[in-house]
Amino acid sequence: MFSENDLKQIKNLVKSFLNTKKYFPFVEDLMKEYQVIFPQDLSDEEKEQIENFINQLILDYLKSKHTKGSKILLNIFQRNDELWKKFRKLNNENNFNDSEFKKIWKQMEELIMKGEDQLTEKLVWSKSMGIQKASDAYYDLVYAVFPLWNKL
Repeated sequence: MFSENDLKQIKNLVKSFLNTKKYFPFVEDLMKEYQVIFPQDLSDEEKEQIENFINQLILDYLKSKHTKGSKILLNIFQRNDELWKKFRKLNNENNFNDSEFKKIWKQMEELIMKGEDQLTEKLVWSKSMGIQKASDAYYDLVYAVFPLWNKL
């Protein structure tokens, strides 16, 4: 178990990583990027606890954005909690050819595309200008959560 101070430090490292790399890190990213200050001898249980904490930070981040796109993405994640977490966990190049990854990828792709359709529809009905800008911002959020999305 991590103390409150440990979690605060992890949160600060995640924010710093997000600001520089533009995506939410995985535990391995934190271990690699912050070798000097981040523990390198984590148990599987500790790694899972940190991943769960990062997943909560992702949800909190989406809640804080107050955009139509972030609300749609948050809704997708809340309705498909296990699916997005599993996809995020598998979101690395080593899994690109894995049949389970491909199956989950197709499900997530369908949800993300439906989210983009909802966003576009809302903007068209509100006669909002900047549909492309809103779509780009939506996919920036998608890439922040699933950094390899554009490589799939």
